[in-house]
Amino acid sequence: MHQLLHLSSLFFSSNLRNYNYWIVFKEKKLKFNFLQWESTLLIASFVSLIFLVLFFRNNELLIPSEDYLFWIRVGLVNQRIGVENINVFYNLIDSSYKGADLYHHFEFWLMNFGSLLNRQDASLNLFFFSYPLGIIMCCEGVKKLIISFYPKFSNKFVLIHNSIFFLILGFLFFMQPWDTFNYYLSLNELPISGMGLIWRGLKMIYVLNIVIALFLYLKTTNFDTFITLLLVSFFYIPVFPIVILTVFIWMFYTYFYVYRITFNNFFILIYFSLGTLLFYFFFGNRGGTTVSNFSLMEWFTIDAWIKYMPAILMKVFFIPIFGFFPFFLLILKRRKDICSIKTTLFIALLYVVCISVWCLFVNNVDANQAFLLLFGGIIPAVILFATWNIIFLKRKVIMGFFLIAVYLIPGVIDAMNFNSPVKRESASTVRFIKQLNSKRLLYLPEKAELNSIYDFNERVYTGVNQFILYNTSIDLISVSASYEGNNVGMNTSTLRMYNFYKQSSPYYKQCGYVDLSSQCFVDFLKKSKIDIICTRKVDLNIKGWSKSFENLDYSFYELN
Repeated sequence: MHQLLHLSSLFFSSNLRNYNYWIVFKEKKLKFNFLQWESTLLIASFVSLIFLVLFFRNNELLIPSEDYLFWIRVGLVNQRIGVENINVFYNLIDSSYKGADLYHHFEFWLMNFGSLLNRQDASLNLFFFSYPLGIIMCCEGVKKLIISFYPKFSNKFVLIHNSIFFLILGFLFFMQPWDTFNYYLSLNELPISGMGLIWRGLKMIYVLNIVIALFLYLKTTNFDTFITLLLVSFFYIPVFPIVILTVFIWMFYTYFYVYRITFNNFFILIYFSLGTLLFYFFFGNRGGTTVSNFSLMEWFTIDAWIKYMPAILMKVFFIPIFGFFPFFLLILKRRKDICSIKTTLFIALLYVVCISVWCLFVNNVDANQAFLLLFGGIIPAVILFATWNIIFLKRKVIMGFFLIAVYLIPGVIDAMNFNSPVKRESASTVRFIKQLNSKRLLYLPEKAELNSIYDFNERVYTGVNQFILYNTSIDLISVSASYEGNNVGMNTSTLRMYNFYKQSSPYYKQCGYVDLSSQCFVDFLKKSKIDIICTRKVDLNIKGWSKSFENLDYSFYELN
């Protein structure tokens, strides 16, 4: 337990165990210096104010992506059923789906905890409690990192806290330069895109905590930093296996070729790994929640090389060249701090592990996530530290401004032009939704709405996910996976995804494709305890159901 307390927001003090001893046995009084931690809290609060400006305007919460609506639904369902998975309404109509999943649940725990404290909506607590709390931990981590690499700055409070502000704010608005080029040149399908704009993907805040713990472990490899890294890795579970595998290989290397590390560290790492595997073996989701195939044999075909090698080559060559340019610059300058040979070797190993796992499970649509997430946190952190070094230490303003212009200004411009892609419906729809307390609402989409393969992933996209912003007690249910996918061009990859979504759907398992005139459809409504049917400009003629509300946006039907 004292090791867990040692974390103190994961990074507060490397001597917390000593504090525990002196507090308990020596009755030592804690003396807090304002410049030690309260100022960091103020900086985090200021950054949180930026959240407020970005995401809450004109008395309306703006959502940068529909993914957030799905995450809110996941957190609410997890809270209700006590199982952490991403199956949302599947859990409510079929008990076979109630297994645990590897997912980023930490921010959902904090979201629900915030709701318990302040009784505000889950969406508000996700943006203004959960993620700001992650920023507070990041601020303490950045402070610890700076002092660790530059001990002479430990008493220069103004420099340290200005640096925290610079690094945290920069991380939020960081944009890879190729993301900008891809956007303006309409090359969005290039496989090197998708690693910028942290403020749009706020889950990266918790990935940054993992990155900070990683650099602290590399700087000072001891039991405390090792345990901290392991525990912080649980902040974002999807990257946990990659981090654990890389650390294990690294420890094996250092044990035989560098220095003899304590055997206890090997034991603890194996214990964490086996514990996680055993948990998911007994309690995990056996059916899977994403398209997944072991595709090693596919590499023995010419088609696979033609299909995947361009993406791999871009990751292997372009991202290191462009993404790590300031990193390489510091190495060439023979800086030994954050760009030490040990750090470089570890990041190279992590890079190889990420690419190897992706190649091994290339048919898994989420296999690339570990790479995007980890290096989506590492690359901004390294470039920002390099920029910080150039501006604050070397005083090379022109070079620093150039890096800021290339890596930060595009993200700031994008944020200034930000407008929520999730549009608010008419006031009458909102009023009606707010009255549906603890109701199950089935959404029947028009076939023309299903234009992307992801629209058939009915757990994630229901077409009315935004209703969760107006009433968190309703259950949003969809049967989009049971529509024929004629609107979507089906290549091998999309066909695999379509079949997976279809075979996972409770409705398809019971009735096949959607037929509103069939008795099976009526039986599904009854079995699933549907209270409301929502459509968009579609008149329904279902026995026992009648229209209860209609406007230009939707029609709602209730059971007579």
